[in-house]
Amino acid sequence: MVPGHRLLAVSLVSATLGIFVTATPATSAADTTTTTSTGQPSATGGAVPQACALLTPADLESVLGGTVDAGDLTAAPRGGETICQWTVVTAANGSGYSAQLDVKTPFTSKEFKQQRQIASGPTKAVRHLGDAAFSERAKVGRQVFDDLWVHTGDIAFRLEVLKDLGPKPLERLAPVVLTNLANTTGNR
Repeated sequence: MVPGHRLLAVSLVSATLGIFVTATPATSAADTTTTTSTGQPSATGGAVPQACALLTPADLESVLGGTVDAGDLTAAPRGGETICQWTVVTAANGSGYSAQLDVKTPFTSKEFKQQRQIASGPTKAVRHLGDAAFSERAKVGRQVFDDLWVHTGDIAFRLEVLKDLGPKPLERLAPVVLTNLANTTGNR
């Protein structure tokens, strides 16, 4: 290690069609983490809200239609992020698509601006959601999908549907997530 340089811990989370890379300063033995019933530990000691607790299958069904499963929750190995992925079944033969909610904390406004800059598709600012929000329309191969990123306090979340639905359904789901975050975190 070069004197005077700090190592960065890098976590890579692969979504069904996307990849997220976040870099955080390396922690020392003096750093502590806390876990509560709301989620996994974060590097700052606050709990990361469980993504599956912020949207119910009924919330998703009311906006996306179809039948939605209970969701699968995963947490980043070093804390700081939870991800819930649901399957939305829209046809009698069981076919459908995925919906996902990623919750990250701590997440600064600078990191949020950087996230928009590295978006893989065109972005558009979205008003009246959290402190800042933008939608992204991305294409991987022939698959078109939509993301909505929202920053509120020290939390950012991303809603994604792996189907070409446009941003409006996600904009209808985001206020539900914001309300549930406020109830879970006490508006931190």
